[in-house]
Amino acid sequence: MNDKPVFLDSNICLYLLSKDSTRKHTAETLLALPVTIISSQVINETINICIKKFCLPQQRITDHILFLMSCCRVVTISEVLQIKAIALHFRYQFSFYDSLIVAAALEAGCQILYSEDMQHELLVNNSLRIINPFV
Repeated sequence: MNDKPVFLDSNICLYLLSKDSTRKHTAETLLALPVTIISSQVINETINICIKKFCLPQQRITDHILFLMSCCRVVTISEVLQIKAIALHFRYQFSFYDSLIVAAALEAGCQILYSEDMQHELLVNNSLRIINPFV
């Protein structure tokens, strides 16, 4: 069994709430991997979408976030990660917020970053591969 950490982007965490059973199942499968990592940014983005787009009640959002925190290790976005994200932005042309996600995944020692929004199969710094699990 592979116990290398994998990083989940916000969209994966949001599909856990989806009515699309295929995407929800994929998200559940990824969350069940032995070592899953998210960042404080992923938590913030998930909360924001739950409030603004999904219009979920406070308790439902709180329960979802507590569930994510119980299943995943959370990397805090630090000043050092912000500086690393700037370099990633200019090297790979990611949006700055995607660069923060990538920097957090690299910091956590992940070899795979699961994201629907970034370039599928891109290898970052010869160590982190971005995978769209819905392709």
